Amino acid sequence: MDDNKKGWVFMNQKDLSDALVDQLNKSRRVTILVNGGWGIGKSHVVSDVGNGRLSEKQMNFIHLSLFGMNSLDEINKNLKREYLLSKSNQDETNMVKGMKAVFDNQTTRSVISHLSEKYIGLSIDPLNLLPLKLGDKFIVCFDDLERKSPNLPMDEILGLIEEISLKCKVIVIANEERIKESDLDWPIYKIFKEKVIDRTYTIDGLMDITVKKIIEEQMPGDDKFISDIRNTIFDFFIRHSIINMRTLEKSIAFVMDLRSRCNLDSVLTTLCCAIVNEDSLGQDLYSFSQKTRGKKDDSFYTKYSLRPNYEQLLLELLRFYSTNRLDDNKVKHYLNPNKTECELLLEELQEGHLKNETTLLAHFASVKQNLKVNNLKFFGSSEKLLYVLIHLQLCKNWFDISYDMNELKEWYLNVIVQLAQNGKINNVENIKLIYNQTVPFLNTFLDQYELAIQEQSGEYYLKKYTEYFDNKDYNSCSEIVHKHPGLILSIIDNLDLVAKDICTRELFAHLRLIVDISFRDKTNVHPLVEIRLSNLLHQTNDKVIKHRIKSLQS
Repeated sequence: MDDNKKGWVFMNQKDLSDALVDQLNKSRRVTILVNGGWGIGKSHVVSDVGNGRLSEKQMNFIHLSLFGMNSLDEINKNLKREYLLSKSNQDETNMVKGMKAVFDNQTTRSVISHLSEKYIGLSIDPLNLLPLKLGDKFIVCFDDLERKSPNLPMDEILGLIEEISLKCKVIVIANEERIKESDLDWPIYKIFKEKVIDRTYTIDGLMDITVKKIIEEQMPGDDKFISDIRNTIFDFFIRHSIINMRTLEKSIAFVMDLRSRCNLDSVLTTLCCAIVNEDSLGQDLYSFSQKTRGKKDDSFYTKYSLRPNYEQLLLELLRFYSTNRLDDNKVKHYLNPNKTECELLLEELQEGHLKNETTLLAHFASVKQNLKVNNLKFFGSSEKLLYVLIHLQLCKNWFDISYDMNELKEWYLNVIVQLAQNGKINNVENIKLIYNQTVPFLNTFLDQYELAIQEQSGEYYLKKYTEYFDNKDYNSCSEIVHKHPGLILSIIDNLDLVAKDICTRELFAHLRLIVDISFRDKTNVHPLVEIRLSNLLHQTNDKVIKHRIKSLQS
């Protein structure tokens, strides 16, 4: 143990809390020093005791931070202000109640000060008239002693604390290691401590139960997802023996910020905590983002048991931590390496209630840009584009997001034609049934969608028909024409083959099917078939060919 620390009482949060409760309950007057490093949880424990564990004892707890205080007058005014606002000040006199009403109105205080200076030549702040009636039921806590203004002499503020300690119970919260850095303040502080302080408690670590409590308070929720994130943060801080409460709170805040942009897993959560911890230690974050080099003990990845292949992910999180800018796709592709950008975007829209307006506006901008440049690869299929547009509209309806779906119309009507694929028509009616009540533009869009699918369907089967025909697979050609008679107009030229010597039995059977379907279904192409056959009949003198043509006409 360091010689400077001999005689100090070392404890964790629970030890300190129990000791404070014990001392404050049994002592009529007591002055306690709570010492420890910054971020260790001193103020948290003291406030928890004053506002929580002692509240049943009807104790009045007044907390005053000395951070930046420049004068005793400023301290006194702030002390009286906290006195007025203390929650359990039940026995106020009428004067105090009146003063409290005056204090609550800054304008009234200024008017009184101005009038008093004008008529009696003396500026009076009503707050200075308030008697500070302390007693056994009051605890005054002076926090951040080491952070007082350099303009305020240490002996003056310690004299005030000593004066208050004669009227009530006092807690002083300080970081003695920081006070030692001042050659002027430290000697005075040591004299004061010996004369006034009854108990010194030094807190030197975060308890597991305290870490867990803070995490649960700041990340409430019973679902497994939240529970897993909480457990990851807890394990990180316990495993690495991190005792700074501010680092813990900052880590939780950073994790929750990232969660508002994307889903999380244990690796992302660990990276968030590691980044905040390195920042708290004053490290150069980007130097730690490099792959393992040299001594492994000096590596960021080894230190936090991470794989070096997380380098790009780490860099992206560092950028988010430093600039609040995040390439969502890089993080999402890490979480879902086998999913396309469109699939990831659709998942985000389907979980719109878990996101924020900024994220949804970014999704809208992404869809708009990909539609504008006809990025067919992004959407992949007409169905995916359809569902993306539907969920954009639903998010707009549900959350009143400020984007205009009409901005997309010019482009999605063009893109849908190019993306339409066969076999999707049956889904259209189901989509109408499910979404039509909440998506006003859906009927127009679905009509265009269905038309595009039908047109694209014809192009697809014409291509297949041509492939089969070139390979003389006439049976497969007949199956396509039977299912899609609308193709006859595109293949009517094939009837000319009936007048050629290459007309085999199989080809003739296929041509007969074409004519039969056009006659039977009374399609728009029926008159054209009749004219085509009549022209062929008049163009030939070959009796065999005439017989073939007449066979097709009969």
